[in-house]
Amino acid sequence: MLKILFSLLLFIIQLYSQSLSSDDNYKVYSSKNYNIIFTQDHKKEALFIKENLDQFLKVNDKSFGYSFDQAIRIVLISNNIQVPNAFSTQVPYNLGVYYNGGAGMNDYFATSSWLETLLTHEMVHNYHTNAKKSQISKTLHKYLGNNYMPVWAVVPLFTLPNILLPTPLLEGNSVLNESLYNNGGRLYSGIANGMKNTLIFNDKINPTTFINDHLEFPYTTEKYIVGGFYMKYLAEIYGVDRVNSFFYTHSEHSINPLLLNDSFKKHFNIEFDKSVENFVKYTKDRYSSFDELSPTKPLVVSKDEIYLNKIGDQIYFISTNLKTKKELNIYDIATKKMIVKDTTLNNGKVFKIEGKLYTTSSDFISSTLYKHALFDKGNYPLENTIGKDIKDISIDGKLAYVDIDSSFLETKLFINKDFVTIQHLKNQLFF
Repeated sequence: MLKILFSLLLFIIQLYSQSLSSDDNYKVYSSKNYNIIFTQDHKKEALFIKENLDQFLKVNDKSFGYSFDQAIRIVLISNNIQVPNAFSTQVPYNLGVYYNGGAGMNDYFATSSWLETLLTHEMVHNYHTNAKKSQISKTLHKYLGNNYMPVWAVVPLFTLPNILLPTPLLEGNSVLNESLYNNGGRLYSGIANGMKNTLIFNDKINPTTFINDHLEFPYTTEKYIVGGFYMKYLAEIYGVDRVNSFFYTHSEHSINPLLLNDSFKKHFNIEFDKSVENFVKYTKDRYSSFDELSPTKPLVVSKDEIYLNKIGDQIYFISTNLKTKKELNIYDIATKKMIVKDTTLNNGKVFKIEGKLYTTSSDFISSTLYKHALFDKGNYPLENTIGKDIKDISIDGKLAYVDIDSSFLETKLFINKDFVTIQHLKNQLFF
């Protein structure tokens, strides 16, 4: 029980650590089944959600086997907070909060629309955690509303049993569903597939490592990616609707939500551990010719993504082991030698402007503003880049960038002030 309470505490801390405040005026569109809360700059995006949400709810009510017991609230956070993230919660309401900060991450998510990715992924989480098959959970909700902590009688009684499901099941199922709506998704990503195969062929995935969070690379990312392909494997056997409706089946465990194996045997007629073992075997058989790239002497090892940029006759990039200071790497193409220095620059693509180094990233620029920009080593933004995900800079100083403010629904590429195109890939040749 102590483990359960500790897990709940960490979950709450993680949830509220993502919350930022900005002094903006919000509008509300209300209907029977949902409320859309948005600022004026997201009026177009709110209308998009309004036009598509009824059909989305209809399809997923059928797929997950139940309907929400309260209206879903969707909040489109102001452009003043450009965090590339979102979250879903049931406390105090059935709620999804979406930030407009990931428009430049098309390649990682293998999608064309940041808003559509968030809408699908986070709404599916709402279906996961709102589920209450047990009459006990329904009664608790009726009189006490939603809550994370169990209500104590002779035994603990949970209003929201599914919040204790393992991360790869929750995140993996959302990754599966984000790949079903003609917007791409991480299951279409060759990088994600390669990561999954590398972990499996190096015997890093078994029922124990799969179900538990741990401190090994690639950390929580593994739960999303491997979990997504595991859910895809189950869907190929049982169908998407049966996989999705598992979460309603499991929600009957209002007294002991940890009875995962019981739910698997009842819903899929197989033990959970055995299903993971079968998934690992299936992957090794299907990708038997998978050839992992294993350089004898890697130039650099980094535990975060590396962004290369050629400046003159040198290639600049940041690397990190996530334990000590980040490192600035400068590779000389002519001499094939590398200079490595400690740096306080944010991780991101490195640019040099008037002899000064910057990286493109998102960070605080004040106590209420969190924006994309080029940041220097002191974490100060370059004024004319605020709100822009810089992709390239020409010799004569022209900026090629994604305008984050206008790219919630579609990723819009500009050069200086001129709109160029809707962008689906970040690695394009600009100058």
